[in-house]
Amino acid sequence: MSSRVLTVSVLYTSPTSRKPVPAVRVQGKWLEQIGFRIGDKVEIYEDKEAITIRLAKEQQKERL
Repeated sequence: MSSRVLTVSVLYTSPTSRKPVPAVRVQGKWLEQIGFRIGDKVEIYEDKEAITIRLAKEQQKERL
């Protein structure tokens, strides 16, 4: 398993919103190399200080 360092950036939920929310953008060709394709559904699991992103179970079944 490899790791990557990303920066938590700011996102405003609408042009008129003054309340910033934290955001992390995950992108790159490496996603396809590890099995994520454009249009795939993903499941995101959260825990204290950890986020796990996996292919949704429906996607996994389609690939079998």
